Amino acid sequence: RTFLVKGSKSYFQVGGAIVYDSDPEAEYQETLDKARALIDALNTAAT
Repeated sequence: RTFLVKGSKSYFQVGGAIVYDSDPEAEYQETLDKARALIDALNTAAT
């Protein structure tokens, strides 16, 4: 994962891929989980 830091702001993107047998809700949850991990990392670094 990669952050872009500009001044006091940090930017990142998360996503996933939908394939033939994907469960859209599970893919969405995986995307949220990826974002949560990055947000947690930022919060840890800030303390």
